[in-house]
This record gives sequence, structure tokens and C-alpha cells, in this order.
Amino acid sequence: MNPQSESDHFLHQAIVAGDITVVVNYLKEGGSPNVTDKYDCEPIFTAVKYDRLEMAARLLEAGGDIFRRSKFRSAAFGAACWNWNPRMIDFCLGSGVDINAVHEGRTVLDSLAHGKAHISDAQLPAWTTAWDKLVGLGAKFASAVGTV
Repeated sequence: MNPQSESDHFLHQAIVAGDITVVVNYLKEGGSPNVTDKYDCEPIFTAVKYDRLEMAARLLEAGGDIFRRSKFRSAAFGAACWNWNPRMIDFCLGSGVDINAVHEGRTVLDSLAHGKAHISDAQLPAWTTAWDKLVGLGAKFASAVGTV
């Protein structure tokens, strides 16, 4: 086990390391694309979080649940947005995620706005790119879409 990886599960560690061979073999051998780690996160969450597009696509194709929220209430789309990753935002939206889903009174736009106060000047360009992408795709604040 890699002590640098936050996950205790070998599949999640392989995703973090970028080792697609492990992911492919695991799925080929019938491994679950939804196996959780000690943080209750699924492999597709880890793939999105670490910008592993090909791995995320293979996990989704094998039945990975892109909509599931961990015990920490996060889902893959949240990881893409919180990491300000336009490529993974596109992946999630292309997989059917609702850009304006409201969870616990917030949309991803609300969460990004709230998080802006905690980013550095060096992070601002990446945050702005993700913000502009989401707004350009029609993301709204929870107050504009209603609550669940």
C-alpha cells in the first residue's frame, strides 16, 4: 500500500498513481466498479478527483455509479468542480449529471462561490476557468432552481 495515497484500497491507489493496467485487469476479472475505500468513496470519484479521464470512462462503462454520494456527501461531479477541472466537468455532465442539482440547499455554483474565499491568488485563474465554464453551461444558484 502506498502511504502517500489517501485511500486504503489497491484500486483507488492504482487510479491515483495513474496505473490504468491495474484498473483494466481488475474490471476484466469481474471486480466491482463501485468498490468503496475507507472514506466510502467509489473508484469513479477517485478517477474524477485525480483527472484520470480514461479510467473514469472505463469505470462508468463497467457500471460505475457517477451519482453516488459518499458518507462525506460528495459525488464525482463535486470533485470535478471543487478541483476546478473543466475536462472532468465535461465528463460528468456528458454522463448525465444535472448541473443544477440541489443537495443540502446548494448547487455546485453555490459551493464554488462559498469556496472562493478560501483559495489563493495563484489558484484564482483555475477557479475562474471552472466558474466561467459552469456559468456558460447554465449553472445556477440554488435560489434560482428551488430546493429539494
